Amino acid sequence: MIRSHNAIRSSTFAVLLVALAVGCSTGDSEQADSTTVPAAVTTPDGLKLAVYERAYSECASTEFERLAAKYKVADKTRPGVASAVALEWVEFLQAGQDAVSDGRSGCLQGLEHR
Repeated sequence: MIRSHNAIRSSTFAVLLVALAVGCSTGDSEQADSTTVPAAVTTPDGLKLAVYERAYSECASTEFERLAAKYKVADKTRPGVASAVALEWVEFLQAGQDAVSDGRSGCLQGLEHR
């Protein structure tokens, strides 16, 4: 009986050690992943062009006041509205933040050509 009791204790101890080892290694890899700096994302030129074109088209064909109301812009200046339009198209087309300036430029040019 003493031998089986010791065997159970040894088995339990071995299982506990394995569980601790697995838990520690998982925690280390998760911690390493959380401190890793993500690589900068660059939007492809074709997608930037699409953001520009959509923003240009919308701003050239829609009255300024309607754009400000549609996007609920607090800053009702041309740059403020153009930024809101650009951000919306960037999100819609799933472009990167580096495409916002393209959309803003497109909208501003569209407003000028209105």
